[in-house]
Amino acid sequence: MGNQGDTFGNGGVDVQRTRPSSKGGANIQTLQVDETVIFYDIGGLSDNIDALKEMTFFPLLYPSFFGNYHISPPRGVLLCGPPRTGKTLIARALACATSKVGHKVNFYM
Repeated sequence: MGNQGDTFGNGGVDVQRTRPSSKGGANIQTLQVDETVIFYDIGGLSDNIDALKEMTFFPLLYPSFFGNYHISPPRGVLLCGPPRTGKTLIARALACATSKVGHKVNFYM
């Protein structure tokens, strides 16, 4: 696999390896945002995608609403579920969509 700190290709996604945490935590890999993945590519999860868009895009589009009502928008999204159900594809589409709006997005796996 190479030395720590190497960058290698993984299915068209650039992955940079990180060192293990000194506190015994998990390794976190930062991924580059793939500009070609959009929500239209995902089939059969329209209700989930709509809820995710509402949760993430409303605070970006209407920050004054959240400020006026003293509501803290979500700071992250945790997708969980069985393998091969679209979690990674949804995360990539979300990262692509928010980066196009001009907001920096970190995509961890």
